[in-house]
Formats: sequence, structure tokens, C-alpha cells
Amino acid sequence: AGGKAFVSGADISEFDQARANAEQRESYGVIAGRATQWLAKIDKPLIGLIEGYCIGGGLATALSADVRFATPDSRFGIPAAKLGLGYEYEGLAKLARLVGPSRARDIMFSARFMPASEALSMGLINFIEARDDIEEACVAYAKTIADNAPLTVKAAKAAINAWERGSRSDEVDAVKAMVDACFNSEDYREGRKAFAAKRKPEFKNR
Repeated sequence: AGGKAFVSGADISEFDQARANAEQRESYGVIAGRATQWLAKIDKPLIGLIEGYCIGGGLATALSADVRFATPDSRFGIPAAKLGLGYEYEGLAKLARLVGPSRARDIMFSARFMPASEALSMGLINFIEARDDIEEACVAYAKTIADNAPLTVKAAKAAINAWERGSRSDEVDAVKAMVDACFNSEDYREGRKAFAAKRKPEFKNR
């Protein structure tokens, strides 16, 4: 949105047609849910670059990122209580896991907008960067991740995501297999050799 907003949330002017009651909310939620599920299936680290307003559904989208950068003038909030609409369990559970139940209650009960500095202090975002520097900072961070062992990063993301979802036995087993693959990989051998030789490792994702 030209730097004015990351996502300013749903178009409230459409609510009379698209979300006027519980039945319409179900249809609306299916569409929104598909987008969230698609983001959740990305097995590589997802970096969010937030400029300006990150409100309502926009904040829910931002929470799908693994790491979030924001500009100092960014604003965050969920104004559901100002509209009288209900907020879905999945979105609130993710928010509460990230910032804790007490802060999630504050965000939802007050429906207030908070500055980037407060969002950073509660863990809602990871970094604050000036507008002129934020894109470069995100790229540099992505390169830092890319220099690391891909199998390790993938396994770490899978483990954290499994914990967030409640650590089902099948997911825990899948993570264990990914950890085993790390220890049996060429990259692990390369990492040990590089450490001993005091050089940068050259990982091959295998």
C-alpha cells in the first residue's frame, strides 16, 4: 500500500454484504483460512516486512511470518471489539502463544493501536528498522539464514511449528526424522570440518 500500510485489515464497508451474520462469516472465513493455511505450509523461513498500519486481518497475516521487521512508524492492533465482531480461535491462539495470554487480552479487550516500540517489547515483532534501511536489513537477514545449514533450519521451523500446533505425535515423529537426517547429512560433516578449519562452511542441503 505504498508504505502507508502493511495490511490495514478487511474492508469494513463490505461487511454488510460479506460478513453480516454468522453464516456469511463462515464463507468469508473459508477464504481467509485458505490463505493462512497456504502460508503455514511454507517450509522455508518467512520474513515479514511491515510498513505503516498492520491491523486486524493484516496482523493475523503478519503472524504467519517466522520473523517480522517493522518501521518505527508502524502501528499494530485488532479493533474487533470496536466493531462487535468475533475473532476466530486459531488467530487468537497464535497471538496468545506469541505475546502471552495477558498481552493478548489487552490487545483484544482494549482494541487499541500500539506503536512499533511496544510491539517489539512484547515480541510481536523482532526488529525495528528505518524506512530507508528496512528492505536492505531484511535481505541481509535472509542471506544470513541462507548461509546456514538448510536441513537444520527446516527442522527447527518444523519443530517450533509442531509445538505451536500442540505437538501431535505424527508431527513429533516427523521432526525426529528431520533431526536424524541432519545428523546423517553431508552438511553436518561439512559443518564439523569447517569449524575445525576455521572457515565458512559450504552447505549443499544434503
